[in-house]
Amino acid sequence: MRLTTITQIVVGIASLASIGFATDRALEQWAQLRSAQQAAEVSETMRTLADLAANLALERGLTNGFLNSGGAIDAAAKSRIAQLRAENAEHLRKVSANQLHLDLVSLQTSNRHVDLIRTRIDALPKGDMSLSSQWFGAATDTINAALGVMRRAIQTLPPGVSLDLRRNLGAQLSLAELAEFKGRERGILV
Repeated sequence: MRLTTITQIVVGIASLASIGFATDRALEQWAQLRSAQQAAEVSETMRTLADLAANLALERGLTNGFLNSGGAIDAAAKSRIAQLRAENAEHLRKVSANQLHLDLVSLQTSNRHVDLIRTRIDALPKGDMSLSSQWFGAATDTINAALGVMRRAIQTLPPGVSLDLRRNLGAQLSLAELAEFKGRERGILV
C-alpha cells in the first residue's frame, strides 16, 4: 500500500510538471504568435505610411509645378491629384484605425494644414503663385511627420520581432526617406 501511495505522488508530481511545461510552452507559442501578429501589423502600417508619403510627394510636385508656372492645371493633372488625395485620405484612415497605438498627432495636425491649403489652392485664380511656398512647406511637414511615425514604429517593435523584419522595415524607411529627399530637391528646383 505504501508503494502505491508513493507511486501516486510521483505520478502526480510528474503530471503537474508536464502541465507546467505544457503551459510554459503554450505561453511561449502565444507570445511568438502575438509578436508575429504585431510585426505583420507594423509592416502593413509601414507600407501604408510609405505610400502616403510617396503620394503626397507626387501631389506636392504636381501642384507646385502648377503653382510655380502660373498656368492653369490641365485635366489629366487635376484627375491625378484628385486620385492621390483620395488615396491619401484612405491611407490616413487606415493608419489612424490601427491598434498599434502609434503617436499620430503630428501627422494628423500636418495633414489638416495640408487640407486647408489644398482648399485655398483650389480656389486660386489662374496665374496666382502666392501659395507655392506655403504648399511646399506644409506638404513637406506632413511627409516628414509620416516618416517620423515610421521611425518610431521601428524603434518600438517588440523584442521578439525577427532581425530580418527589422531590416526590411528599416529598408522601407530608408527608401521612403530617399524618395522624399529627391522629391524635395526637385520641388525646390521647379
